[in-house]
Amino acid sequence: MRVCVRLLLAIMALVAPLAVAQAQTKLTLGYGSASAWIASFVAADQGMFAKNGLDVAMRFVPSAATQPAAITAGSIDIGTFNAPLFFLADEGGLDLQIVAGGTSEQGRDKEMGRVMAREDSGIQTAQDFRGRRIGIPGRNSILHVSLMKWLKDNGVDPGQESFVEIGMPQLSDMLKSGQIDGAVSVEPFAGQIEKNKTGYRVSLLTADFAFYAMSRSLIDKNPQAVAAFRAAIQEGADYANTHPGEARRTQITFLKLPENVAMATDLPVYSPAVTAAEVQLWLDACKDLGVTKGTLKLDDVLAK
Repeated sequence: MRVCVRLLLAIMALVAPLAVAQAQTKLTLGYGSASAWIASFVAADQGMFAKNGLDVAMRFVPSAATQPAAITAGSIDIGTFNAPLFFLADEGGLDLQIVAGGTSEQGRDKEMGRVMAREDSGIQTAQDFRGRRIGIPGRNSILHVSLMKWLKDNGVDPGQESFVEIGMPQLSDMLKSGQIDGAVSVEPFAGQIEKNKTGYRVSLLTADFAFYAMSRSLIDKNPQAVAAFRAAIQEGADYANTHPGEARRTQITFLKLPENVAMATDLPVYSPAVTAAEVQLWLDACKDLGVTKGTLKLDDVLAK
């Protein structure tokens, strides 16, 4: 009898991990080149996704503009977004919803966006950018919209400016070569520009509203996966906020940054909670600047 019990326990010990593995929901997360997504890097690196019953494949997507189509095509299940591009996708009928936040400026003493100028440009104010070529990471990206709002608030018509789309890793070289007079960026790339002395900071910029999103059909079909993802991202965010050194180090693996660059990154506050107020703020800003038509409502874009 004792032999049978021992045999049964041994079989259960072998089968249990297999059952857990089989029960895990497979998802693919597409992420871009920014420290905003470190909570997901930590969740993958520290096994927090697996702990919450998820098998998450991490896929680097260089262009944020391709993520809505990638979700629709099924090549990724979760996208990493900023507000303007996301709103444009939803206005175009893709029906995506925000499921968790990436970063927040709450609790910080400064904004995370940076308006930069070329080292020898002489630019000191928004007015000095008139007629200049300004590098942006993407048209209608959150940095582009934030820059336009900053210019408009300081008496400069953003419609008269010359914006050049450039990947953030290339901004420093473009400033050095004189192909652009200024740029808008975030960490770790803004820090690289200053360190390389190819440019300097003109102003801080409110540009820190990053989030994770899924298609409404996936959210409706698998609410348990949404809840598990939120739980894992919360754990990753908590860990990143309390272990900034280890959080920075994940950028070496997931963003392929040199160690010295990764470890010098100025990190935001990671906050998975998304409030209706901050979503509405960006809905209003995008409409005011003519980026979107302004037809979306909160319930269209924010998952419960």
